[in-house]
Amino acid sequence: MSFQPINTALKIAGGLFAFAIVLTFIKNLVRKISSRPRKEKATTSGLSSNQTSGTVKWFNYKKGFGFIEQENGEDVFVHHRSIIGTGRKSLREGQKVLMDIVDGDKGLQAENVSPL
Repeated sequence: MSFQPINTALKIAGGLFAFAIVLTFIKNLVRKISSRPRKEKATTSGLSSNQTSGTVKWFNYKKGFGFIEQENGEDVFVHHRSIIGTGRKSLREGQKVLMDIVDGDKGLQAENVSPL
């Protein structure tokens, strides 16, 4: 007497059970990520009416971040992802920019940065 069909059925059932566990894990992970509050991202759709100007204090191309001095003298953090454009984006010391100022996790930061 052969138990081959039973063994095959058990292997398939075990595989389906493992697949269901992985699928449930992914579903819960997606739900958790999508429930987090989203930060505003840089857009290329144009400049907002709330933008302010500033001057690049310094920017480290290798690390992808730096600081911009606002007209009022206060510094704001800038990350390369916040610079409008494509590819690897950078700013030069002393360069004039337009930007939105947002309150980030660690203080003020520049978004939608547009070099002048």
